[in-house]
Amino acid sequence: MRVGGKELKNLATVVVRLPRGGEEENALVLTVSALPLGFDDSQDELFPDPVAPKRLVRDGKGNVLRDGTKENRALFEPDFTNPEYRAQATLQDRRKMVLLVYMALRNDPTVEFETTDRFKLEEQPNQFCDSLWREMQEAGITMGDIGIIQAAALLVSNIDKERIKEVRASFLPSQT
Repeated sequence: MRVGGKELKNLATVVVRLPRGGEEENALVLTVSALPLGFDDSQDELFPDPVAPKRLVRDGKGNVLRDGTKENRALFEPDFTNPEYRAQATLQDRRKMVLLVYMALRNDPTVEFETTDRFKLEEQPNQFCDSLWREMQEAGITMGDIGIIQAAALLVSNIDKERIKEVRASFLPSQT
């Protein structure tokens, strides 16, 4: 695609400083890139949300509720409190978070991930992101660091609340 005769390149970036040791000169300086179009879809394809197991629906007295049909079938509902489901959902969310950080830092020439030598995202997405997670832990990356990187990636990708409000107002004035 070209605009004004120039080829577009998704090189929108922002520099962030991750505090280290309270001293400004110790801060990690990283270049965060915009996320590519369709990133959220690719995340969902690579790391689909787990399906919660079913449990019987009960009334306040503990009686199983039925559907009221001739067959009088028991009613079921997703059990979002199931420990295995919750563990899998947490793991998938972590993988999505790690992938966002990886994609945000993919163009920073100062950042090298050893994981990319061992795993290919397209072939082994779970192992790739789990290895990145361990690599980030070993490097001393904190949840605060991840939050700063994520916020910067969303901002440089034009995904912030104020920007969304502005765009919505220009396209959908009745919904502002």
